[in-house]
Amino acid sequence: MGEPFQRTVTFGWHRLRVTEAGSGEPVLLIHGFADSAYTWHRNLDALIEAGFRALAYDQPGCGGSDLPEGFRFGVDDLARVALGLLDALGIDRAHVVGSSMGGGVALYLAVHHPDRVRRVVGVAPVCYHPPFRPFAPLFRCSLFLALARRIAGPWL
Repeated sequence: MGEPFQRTVTFGWHRLRVTEAGSGEPVLLIHGFADSAYTWHRNLDALIEAGFRALAYDQPGCGGSDLPEGFRFGVDDLARVALGLLDALGIDRAHVVGSSMGGGVALYLAVHHPDRVRRVVGVAPVCYHPPFRPFAPLFRCSLFLALARRIAGPWL
């Protein structure tokens, strides 16, 4: 099935550490701010068993990835890094999963580069980019929380 392994992928001015496992349709896993690809280590086996190729990378300046001088941490900059990684790996389209800030990057990719995203999953995504700002109050609303608890029940 493909045991997880790590490698360094270099493109442009980026050197990223990537944890890769499995084969099949690629799933790009994007961690949150000041975190690392290790966030996803407990998800790799399930993705492998489901027949996916999991790709978890350390964002610039996190974990084992270099921080290029002058790099900005805007959502568009982080999205360009994700696209650059996909290009370097020869991947046209991927399922994209992101947590926290990585969730914001995943949503940005889905909106601005839909041709590169098969499906998108946001795990507690940050909604700081203009297309998502109108939805931010919804997630702070107690009515929404009550509805989510009713729907998700014991999983929430």
